[in-house]
Amino acid sequence: MKSLCNAAFCLCLMLSVVAVVPAQQRKELKDTEKVRRLDVVPEPAPTMNPKFYPGTSFRSLRLPETTFGYVQANGRNFFYEKMGYGPENIIVIHGGPGLPHNYLLPALQNLAPYATLWFYDARGHGLSEQNKPNDPYTMEQLVDDVGAFATAMKLPYYTVFGHSFGGMVALKFAARNPEGLRRLILSDTSASLGYVTRFQDSLKRLMPKDQFSEYERLQSDSSITPDERLRRALRLVYPFYWYNPPKPYYLDLDISSLNLNATASDQIWSSDGQNYDVRKQLADIKVPTLVMNGRYDIVFSYDDAKEISEGIPNARLVILERSGHYPFYEENATFTDWIRTFMEYYAS
Repeated sequence: MKSLCNAAFCLCLMLSVVAVVPAQQRKELKDTEKVRRLDVVPEPAPTMNPKFYPGTSFRSLRLPETTFGYVQANGRNFFYEKMGYGPENIIVIHGGPGLPHNYLLPALQNLAPYATLWFYDARGHGLSEQNKPNDPYTMEQLVDDVGAFATAMKLPYYTVFGHSFGGMVALKFAARNPEGLRRLILSDTSASLGYVTRFQDSLKRLMPKDQFSEYERLQSDSSITPDERLRRALRLVYPFYWYNPPKPYYLDLDISSLNLNATASDQIWSSDGQNYDVRKQLADIKVPTLVMNGRYDIVFSYDDAKEISEGIPNARLVILERSGHYPFYEENATFTDWIRTFMEYYAS
Protein backbone atom coordinates (compact mmCIF):
# COMPACT_ATOMS: atom_id res chain seq x y z
CA MET A 1 0.00 0.00 0.00
CA LYS A 2 2.86 2.33 0.93
CA SER A 3 4.60 1.71 -2.41
CA LEU A 4 1.35 2.43 -4.25
CA CYS A 5 1.01 5.77 -2.46
CA ASN A 6 4.62 6.65 -3.30
CA ALA A 7 4.00 5.84 -6.96
CA ALA A 8 0.88 8.02 -6.99
CA PHE A 9 2.79 10.86 -5.33
CA CYS A 10 5.60 10.64 -7.95
CA LEU A 11 3.07 10.62 -10.77
CA CYS A 12 1.37 13.76 -9.42
CA LEU A 13 4.75 15.45 -9.07
CA MET A 14 5.69 14.61 -12.67
CA LEU A 15 2.40 15.90 -14.01
CA SER A 16 2.78 19.15 -12.07
CA VAL A 17 6.27 19.68 -13.53
CA VAL A 18 5.06 18.96 -17.08
CA ALA A 19 2.22 21.39 -16.58
CA VAL A 20 4.39 24.14 -15.15
CA VAL A 21 7.13 24.21 -17.79
CA PRO A 22 4.90 24.91 -20.81
CA ALA A 23 2.97 27.46 -18.75
CA GLN A 24 6.18 29.42 -18.26
CA GLN A 25 6.69 29.54 -22.00
CA ARG A 26 3.12 30.10 -23.06
CA LYS A 27 1.76 33.46 -24.21
CA GLU A 28 -1.39 34.58 -25.93
CA LEU A 29 -1.05 34.19 -29.69
CA LYS A 30 -2.86 35.87 -32.52
CA ASP A 31 -4.46 33.53 -35.03
CA THR A 32 -1.76 34.36 -37.59
CA GLU A 33 0.94 33.32 -35.13
CA LYS A 34 -0.46 29.93 -34.20
CA VAL A 35 0.96 28.24 -37.29
CA ARG A 36 4.45 29.07 -36.00
CA ARG A 37 3.96 27.39 -32.65
CA LEU A 38 7.57 26.25 -32.41
CA ASP A 39 8.79 29.85 -32.68
CA VAL A 40 7.02 31.06 -29.53
CA VAL A 41 10.19 31.00 -27.43
CA PRO A 42 13.17 31.11 -29.81
CA GLU A 43 16.55 30.60 -28.25
CA PRO A 44 19.13 33.37 -28.65
CA ALA A 45 21.88 32.74 -31.17
CA PRO A 46 25.07 31.56 -29.43
CA THR A 47 27.80 34.19 -29.14
CA MET A 48 30.55 31.91 -27.88
CA ASN A 49 32.50 29.08 -29.50
CA PRO A 50 31.67 26.59 -30.84
CA LYS A 51 29.68 28.56 -33.38
CA PHE A 52 27.70 25.50 -34.47
CA TYR A 53 25.82 24.11 -31.56
CA PRO A 54 23.08 21.52 -31.84
CA GLY A 55 20.62 23.35 -29.60
CA THR A 56 17.90 21.69 -27.60
CA SER A 57 15.42 19.26 -29.07
CA PHE A 58 12.96 22.18 -29.06
CA ARG A 59 15.19 24.21 -31.34
CA SER A 60 16.03 21.21 -33.53
CA LEU A 61 12.36 20.86 -34.43
CA ARG A 62 12.06 24.46 -35.50
CA LEU A 63 11.26 25.08 -39.16
CA PRO A 64 13.64 27.44 -40.98
CA GLU A 65 12.26 30.92 -41.34
CA THR A 66 12.16 32.12 -44.95
CA THR A 67 12.02 35.61 -46.40
CA PHE A 68 12.16 36.52 -50.07
CA GLY A 69 12.22 39.55 -52.31
CA TYR A 70 14.25 41.43 -54.89
CA VAL A 71 17.59 43.17 -54.60
CA GLN A 72 19.39 45.26 -57.21
CA ALA A 73 22.95 44.20 -57.97
CA ASN A 74 25.20 44.78 -60.96
CA GLY A 75 22.44 46.62 -62.83
CA ARG A 76 19.78 43.88 -62.50
CA ASN A 77 17.03 42.96 -60.05
CA PHE A 78 17.64 39.53 -58.52
CA PHE A 79 15.00 37.41 -56.87
CA TYR A 80 16.31 35.82 -53.68
CA GLU A 81 15.24 33.64 -50.77
CA LYS A 82 16.85 33.95 -47.36
CA MET A 83 16.45 30.82 -45.26
CA GLY A 84 17.75 29.69 -41.87
CA TYR A 85 19.05 31.11 -38.62
CA GLY A 86 22.63 29.85 -38.39
CA PRO A 87 25.50 32.24 -37.63
CA GLU A 88 27.30 31.77 -40.97
CA ASN A 89 26.18 32.88 -44.45
CA ILE A 90 26.11 30.58 -47.48
CA ILE A 91 25.44 32.02 -50.95
CA VAL A 92 23.94 29.26 -53.09
CA ILE A 93 24.59 29.23 -56.85
CA HIS A 94 22.20 26.99 -58.77
CA GLY A 95 22.96 24.85 -61.80
CA GLY A 96 21.92 25.21 -65.40
CA PRO A 97 22.33 27.38 -67.22
CA GLY A 98 18.66 27.99 -67.86
CA LEU A 99 17.34 26.62 -64.54
CA PRO A 100 15.98 28.49 -61.48
CA HIS A 101 17.23 27.93 -57.93
CA ASN A 102 14.14 26.15 -56.58
CA TYR A 103 15.24 22.63 -57.61
CA LEU A 104 17.71 22.82 -54.69
CA LEU A 105 14.83 23.05 -52.22
CA PRO A 106 13.78 21.62 -49.84
CA ALA A 107 16.98 19.51 -49.68
CA LEU A 108 19.37 22.29 -48.66
CA GLN A 109 17.07 23.72 -46.02
CA ASN A 110 18.42 21.14 -43.57
CA LEU A 111 21.50 23.35 -43.34
CA ALA A 112 19.36 26.10 -41.79
CA PRO A 113 20.32 25.36 -38.15
CA TYR A 114 23.99 25.84 -39.02
CA ALA A 115 23.94 28.68 -41.54
CA THR A 116 21.81 31.37 -43.13
CA LEU A 117 21.25 30.36 -46.74
CA TRP A 118 20.99 32.92 -49.52
CA PHE A 119 19.43 31.47 -52.68
CA TYR A 120 19.06 33.66 -55.74
CA ASP A 121 18.08 33.20 -59.37
CA ALA A 122 20.90 34.12 -61.73
CA ARG A 123 20.20 37.01 -64.07
CA GLY A 124 17.54 36.06 -66.60
CA HIS A 125 16.79 32.85 -64.71
CA GLY A 126 13.71 32.03 -62.67
CA LEU A 127 12.17 35.25 -61.33
CA SER A 128 15.21 37.49 -61.78
CA GLU A 129 15.30 40.33 -64.30
CA GLN A 130 16.32 39.40 -67.82
CA ASN A 131 18.98 41.09 -69.90
CA LYS A 132 17.97 43.56 -72.59
CA PRO A 133 17.64 42.08 -76.11
CA ASN A 134 20.93 43.69 -77.18
CA ASP A 135 22.77 42.45 -74.06
CA PRO A 136 23.53 38.73 -74.47
CA TYR A 137 24.12 36.48 -71.47
CA THR A 138 27.69 35.48 -70.66
CA MET A 139 29.30 33.32 -68.01
CA GLU A 140 31.44 36.24 -66.89
CA GLN A 141 28.29 38.22 -66.06
CA LEU A 142 27.14 35.44 -63.75
CA VAL A 143 30.53 35.38 -62.03
CA ASP A 144 30.45 39.16 -61.51
CA ASP A 145 26.92 38.89 -60.10
CA VAL A 146 28.03 36.67 -57.20
CA GLY A 147 30.16 39.38 -55.61
CA ALA A 148 27.60 42.06 -56.46
CA PHE A 149 24.87 40.02 -54.73
CA ALA A 150 27.01 39.61 -51.59
CA THR A 151 27.62 43.36 -51.51
CA ALA A 152 23.95 44.18 -52.08
CA MET A 153 22.90 41.90 -49.21
CA LYS A 154 25.61 43.43 -46.99
CA LEU A 155 27.42 40.15 -46.36
CA PRO A 156 30.99 40.94 -45.25
CA TYR A 157 31.92 37.25 -44.91
CA TYR A 158 30.32 34.28 -46.62
CA THR A 159 30.72 30.76 -47.98
CA VAL A 160 29.83 30.01 -51.61
CA PHE A 161 28.05 26.77 -52.54
CA GLY A 162 27.79 25.81 -56.22
CA HIS A 163 26.08 22.82 -57.80
CA SER A 164 26.71 21.56 -61.34
CA PHE A 165 27.05 24.61 -63.64
CA GLY A 166 26.76 26.71 -60.49
CA GLY A 167 29.95 25.03 -59.33
CA MET A 168 31.70 26.26 -62.46
CA VAL A 169 30.57 29.82 -61.73
CA ALA A 170 31.70 29.37 -58.12
CA LEU A 171 35.15 28.15 -59.21
CA LYS A 172 35.70 31.14 -61.49
CA PHE A 173 34.55 33.45 -58.70
CA ALA A 174 36.75 31.83 -56.05
CA ALA A 175 39.80 32.03 -58.35
CA ARG A 176 39.56 35.81 -58.02
CA ASN A 177 40.04 35.45 -54.24
CA PRO A 178 37.37 38.01 -53.29
CA GLU A 179 37.88 39.57 -49.88
CA GLY A 180 34.70 38.30 -48.22
CA LEU A 181 34.94 34.67 -49.33
CA ARG A 182 35.72 32.32 -46.42
CA ARG A 183 34.95 28.82 -47.81
CA LEU A 184 33.98 27.10 -51.05
CA ILE A 185 31.63 24.12 -51.30
CA LEU A 186 31.25 22.34 -54.64
CA SER A 187 28.80 19.62 -55.58
CA ASP A 188 28.99 17.62 -58.81
CA THR A 189 30.86 19.99 -61.08
CA SER A 190 33.98 20.26 -63.25
CA ALA A 191 36.96 22.53 -63.84
CA SER A 192 36.66 22.27 -67.64
CA LEU A 193 34.37 21.09 -70.43
CA GLY A 194 36.17 17.77 -70.68
CA TYR A 195 33.09 16.13 -69.15
CA VAL A 196 30.85 16.87 -72.14
CA THR A 197 32.00 14.06 -74.46
CA ARG A 198 32.00 11.58 -71.59
CA PHE A 199 28.49 12.64 -70.60
CA GLN A 200 27.20 12.16 -74.14
CA ASP A 201 28.84 8.73 -74.31
CA SER A 202 27.23 7.76 -71.00
CA LEU A 203 23.81 8.84 -72.24
CA LYS A 204 24.22 6.85 -75.42
CA ARG A 205 25.22 3.78 -73.43
CA LEU A 206 22.49 4.02 -70.79
CA MET A 207 19.46 5.36 -72.63
CA PRO A 208 17.26 3.14 -74.78
CA LYS A 209 18.13 3.71 -78.44
CA ASP A 210 14.80 5.37 -79.31
CA GLN A 211 15.06 7.77 -76.35
CA PHE A 212 18.59 8.79 -77.24
CA SER A 213 17.53 9.37 -80.88
CA GLU A 214 14.70 11.59 -79.65
CA TYR A 215 17.10 13.45 -77.37
CA GLU A 216 19.44 14.16 -80.29
CA ARG A 217 16.53 15.19 -82.53
CA LEU A 218 15.32 17.72 -79.96
CA GLN A 219 18.63 19.59 -80.05
CA SER A 220 17.74 21.01 -83.48
CA ASP A 221 13.91 20.95 -83.37
CA SER A 222 12.74 24.41 -84.50
CA SER A 223 9.03 23.53 -84.47
CA ILE A 224 8.76 24.23 -80.71
CA THR A 225 9.97 27.07 -78.50
CA PRO A 226 13.51 26.91 -77.11
CA ASP A 227 12.14 26.62 -73.56
CA GLU A 228 9.92 23.69 -74.50
CA ARG A 229 12.80 22.05 -76.35
CA LEU A 230 14.95 22.32 -73.22
CA ARG A 231 12.13 21.01 -71.02
CA ARG A 232 11.57 17.91 -73.19
CA ALA A 233 15.28 17.18 -73.41
CA LEU A 234 15.63 17.46 -69.64
CA ARG A 235 12.72 15.10 -69.10
CA LEU A 236 14.39 12.46 -71.28
CA VAL A 237 17.73 12.54 -69.45
CA TYR A 238 16.42 13.33 -65.96
CA PRO A 239 15.86 9.71 -64.80
CA PHE A 240 19.51 8.94 -65.52
CA TYR A 241 20.70 11.74 -63.22
CA TRP A 242 19.72 9.65 -60.17
CA TYR A 243 21.17 6.59 -58.50
CA ASN A 244 17.65 5.65 -57.40
CA PRO A 245 15.28 7.72 -59.59
CA PRO A 246 11.89 8.84 -58.27
CA LYS A 247 8.71 7.52 -59.84
CA PRO A 248 7.79 8.98 -63.27
CA TYR A 249 5.00 11.10 -61.73
CA TYR A 250 7.50 12.98 -59.56
CA LEU A 251 9.97 13.30 -62.41
CA ASP A 252 7.22 14.90 -64.51
CA LEU A 253 6.31 17.20 -61.62
CA ASP A 254 9.91 18.30 -61.15
CA ILE A 255 10.50 19.19 -64.78
CA SER A 256 7.10 20.79 -65.40
CA SER A 257 7.52 23.09 -62.39
CA LEU A 258 10.79 24.62 -63.60
CA ASN A 259 10.76 28.16 -64.95
CA LEU A 260 13.30 27.71 -67.76
CA ASN A 261 15.25 30.16 -69.90
CA ALA A 262 16.77 28.31 -72.85
CA THR A 263 17.86 31.60 -74.45
CA ALA A 264 20.20 32.33 -71.54
CA SER A 265 21.55 28.78 -71.73
CA ASP A 266 22.19 28.96 -75.48
CA GLN A 267 23.87 32.36 -75.28
CA ILE A 268 26.16 31.39 -72.40
CA TRP A 269 27.36 28.21 -74.11
CA SER A 270 27.84 30.02 -77.43
CA SER A 271 29.83 32.91 -75.88
CA ASP A 272 32.54 32.65 -73.21
CA GLY A 273 30.98 29.50 -71.73
CA GLN A 274 32.35 27.42 -74.60
CA ASN A 275 35.89 28.29 -73.47
CA TYR A 276 35.39 27.42 -69.81
CA ASP A 277 38.55 25.97 -68.28
CA VAL A 278 39.83 26.93 -64.83
CA ARG A 279 42.25 24.04 -64.30
CA LYS A 280 45.25 26.37 -64.33
CA GLN A 281 43.54 28.74 -61.86
CA LEU A 282 42.71 26.06 -59.25
CA ALA A 283 46.00 26.67 -57.43
CA ASP A 284 45.00 30.33 -57.01
CA ILE A 285 42.03 29.42 -54.80
CA LYS A 286 43.17 30.02 -51.22
CA VAL A 287 40.04 29.31 -49.19
CA PRO A 288 39.20 25.90 -47.65
CA THR A 289 37.20 23.88 -50.18
CA LEU A 290 34.88 20.91 -49.88
CA VAL A 291 34.39 18.95 -53.12
CA MET A 292 31.46 16.50 -53.15
CA ASN A 293 30.31 14.18 -55.92
CA GLY A 294 27.77 11.41 -56.37
CA ARG A 295 29.45 8.11 -57.24
CA TYR A 296 26.88 7.42 -59.99
CA ASP A 297 26.66 10.93 -61.44
CA ILE A 298 26.66 10.47 -65.23
CA VAL A 299 27.27 14.19 -65.85
CA PHE A 300 30.35 14.76 -63.68
CA SER A 301 32.53 11.82 -62.73
CA TYR A 302 34.87 10.98 -59.89
CA ASP A 303 37.75 12.11 -62.12
CA ASP A 304 36.25 15.61 -62.41
CA ALA A 305 35.91 15.91 -58.64
CA LYS A 306 39.38 14.45 -58.03
CA GLU A 307 40.96 16.90 -60.46
CA ILE A 308 39.42 19.85 -58.59
CA SER A 309 40.36 18.56 -55.14
CA GLU A 310 43.95 17.90 -56.19
CA GLY A 311 44.27 21.29 -57.90
CA ILE A 312 43.07 23.41 -54.96
CA PRO A 313 45.70 23.54 -52.18
CA ASN A 314 43.30 23.23 -49.23
CA ALA A 315 40.55 20.96 -50.57
CA ARG A 316 38.80 17.83 -49.28
CA LEU A 317 37.11 15.31 -51.57
CA VAL A 318 33.98 13.42 -50.48
CA ILE A 319 32.25 10.80 -52.65
CA LEU A 320 28.62 9.98 -51.88
CA GLU A 321 28.41 6.26 -52.64
CA ARG A 322 24.65 5.96 -53.25
CA SER A 323 24.00 9.14 -55.25
CA GLY A 324 23.84 10.45 -58.75
CA HIS A 325 23.80 14.13 -59.75
CA TYR A 326 21.73 15.16 -56.71
CA PRO A 327 23.45 13.83 -53.56
CA PHE A 328 21.71 16.48 -51.45
CA TYR A 329 18.48 14.55 -52.11
CA GLU A 330 19.64 10.95 -52.32
CA GLU A 331 21.93 11.08 -49.27
CA ASN A 332 20.71 14.20 -47.57
CA ALA A 333 21.75 13.36 -44.01
CA THR A 334 25.33 12.48 -45.03
CA PHE A 335 25.56 15.46 -47.39
CA THR A 336 24.31 17.86 -44.72
CA ASP A 337 26.59 16.45 -42.04
CA TRP A 338 29.69 16.78 -44.20
CA ILE A 339 28.93 20.46 -44.84
CA ARG A 340 28.16 21.08 -41.17
CA THR A 341 31.43 19.43 -40.11
CA PHE A 342 33.42 21.28 -42.78
CA MET A 343 32.03 24.66 -41.76
CA GLU A 344 32.54 23.95 -38.08
CA TYR A 345 36.16 22.93 -38.64
CA TYR A 346 36.84 26.09 -40.62
CA ALA A 347 34.68 28.39 -38.46
CA SER A 348 35.48 31.99 -39.26
